[in-house]
Amino acid sequence: MMRGLLVFAALLVAVFGKVTFEGHKVLRIVPKDEVQLSLIKDLEEMMEFELDFWKGLTTVSNPVDVRVPSHVLNSVKDYLETQNIEYSTMIEDLQMLLDMEQKVMAGARVPQPQNTDSFDFANYHTLEEIYSFQDLLVAENPNFVSKIVIGQSYEGRPLNVLKFSTGGTNRPAVWIDTGIHSREWVTQASGLWFAKKIVTDYGTDPTLTAILSQLDIFLEIATNPDGYAFTHSGNRMWRKTRKPNPGSSCVGVDPNRNWDAGFGEPGASSSPCSETYRGPSANSESEVKSIVDFVKSHANIKAFISIHSYSQMLMYPYGYKTTPANDAAELHKVAQKAVSDLTSLYGTKYAYGSIIDTIYQASGGSIDWTYSQGIKYSYTFELRDTGHYGFLLPATQIIPTAQETWLALMTIMDHTLKNPY
Repeated sequence: MMRGLLVFAALLVAVFGKVTFEGHKVLRIVPKDEVQLSLIKDLEEMMEFELDFWKGLTTVSNPVDVRVPSHVLNSVKDYLETQNIEYSTMIEDLQMLLDMEQKVMAGARVPQPQNTDSFDFANYHTLEEIYSFQDLLVAENPNFVSKIVIGQSYEGRPLNVLKFSTGGTNRPAVWIDTGIHSREWVTQASGLWFAKKIVTDYGTDPTLTAILSQLDIFLEIATNPDGYAFTHSGNRMWRKTRKPNPGSSCVGVDPNRNWDAGFGEPGASSSPCSETYRGPSANSESEVKSIVDFVKSHANIKAFISIHSYSQMLMYPYGYKTTPANDAAELHKVAQKAVSDLTSLYGTKYAYGSIIDTIYQASGGSIDWTYSQGIKYSYTFELRDTGHYGFLLPATQIIPTAQETWLALMTIMDHTLKNPY
């Protein structure tokens, strides 16, 4: 049944262009005890419902956000009500929000900017516009910014990384990536803003200037370019890569369950149809393998920061096990300061802690792998919001989100500079 529906959906995309979400709602479900938690877990595994868990299961009293297609809405509500599980509607009509997003993007579309000063950071952009921005930034700052192509995506797109460096070879470095989950558009948009901020503030901001006097910064903005392109052309809610899975009609792997850290353990799915499908083996996705190879060959990366949305959290290892990281006390202290600095700008509240304690168990994640490689300052962000818009954060919030996140990034980079290891 599920497979047939997915094939039909794929055919609709091929014929009509985009998947639509008419009548889809996002429900917020709150389990009040372990029994209800287990019942929601059962619901997650009912593939015939085609539910899309935006905010996954954690612990009792922590809300779970789920996109529910219109044709199963009554069945899901009946299930919840029968089990006396509390729920509310977070998003009444998903397609209405998507239509609004498209309207704003279309209204903001202007001819290709001639320079990065005229680039519109307050709106969402296509992959082509992101690539074009990167090339403009490099052309404008040839002695400071370079573009490294670390590999190719499954569909043959370049995996571009911007390198910000004041000279020297193989210096200690900070890695930042955005958009590993393609539908988390505020992350790629923030990545664009970060890139311009680095260029603008170097030489005028003393902290950033000091950081760049000794550290290089690597920034991968479109970490999952195939998925991101597909969120524009086919399915705005697409999360995974776009590589076909042999023997299944379901496409793609979750690139943040594909790393060689607790790979295949609880916290990822073995089903190709799941949003958290781990893939056939660790590093099976070129988008992941390219970063792995780059990190290993560089061998001097001191901080690795992966940026997601949504939930407003800053986390450190581990995600796949409850054992505290050796550096947990220091990582926690840095996270606490980073969150405090972030909150100071607009009052945005963030939770922080280890992944498994703060959000949920997740195996095969990037920062667990980088930490295991000796990169002490391994962190992951979940940007705005806490669920009111979820993955459809209005473009008006892009710049405020990037601005406050930048303060936290500066805290982590400054600590990395001042605490060499």
